[in-house]
Amino acid sequence: HGYEKARHSLDMRFEKVEGTSHGAAKTLHGQMVIPPHAVTTYALPAAGRVTFNVKSAQQVRKGELLYTLASPDIVEMEGNASQARAALDRAAAELGTLRERRAQLEKIGTRNSELNTSIQFKEAEIHSLRAALNASNNKLKLVMESGVLKNNLLYIYAADGSVQSVNMTQGAWGEQGAPALVMTNKGDLEFTTTIYGTDPVHYAKARLALTSGKNTELLNGSLRVAE
Repeated sequence: HGYEKARHSLDMRFEKVEGTSHGAAKTLHGQMVIPPHAVTTYALPAAGRVTFNVKSAQQVRKGELLYTLASPDIVEMEGNASQARAALDRAAAELGTLRERRAQLEKIGTRNSELNTSIQFKEAEIHSLRAALNASNNKLKLVMESGVLKNNLLYIYAADGSVQSVNMTQGAWGEQGAPALVMTNKGDLEFTTTIYGTDPVHYAKARLALTSGKNTELLNGSLRVAE
């Protein structure tokens, strides 16, 4: 059962190879494991209600929808970014008007210190508004990196692999950072064992024998000592 689970989780396809005899061949016993780098946990980028489009042990392809997230926090972030952009645009337009008025006065040789002061204040305001817009955009960008925002819903899409587990119930509310589901990506299956003695086994050629019922399949590989 463990063999089939690992085979499914990594979406593996095995091909048989012919065995050859080696005088120095040794047999090692161990277990197959899914390496940590092949496992991805999809945590909620913001608090919200989750609607899943997949189930545990389901194989998925890149671009398939995993789940959607309805989050008031994301809607608020998007609104804050839009308001910050609008405020910056208004201030920029006002600054343009002030500078145009100053240019007209300068043409007729008139200086207006009060107008210059207004321009300086407006320039400082724009600097502050631009910083606020960048902060809002950066906050929203962090959320958008995990999916696509459409009609106030965040759509989370898959890479090639298999759904190892769905960690929330359908339609449940989850807090930011909560693990929604765990994916096992396509990757190499690892075989772990304990070797006693001082025989040199760094990157030695090896074959992994996988037995399922009466069938045994041999896979070429290399054996190395873990760091």
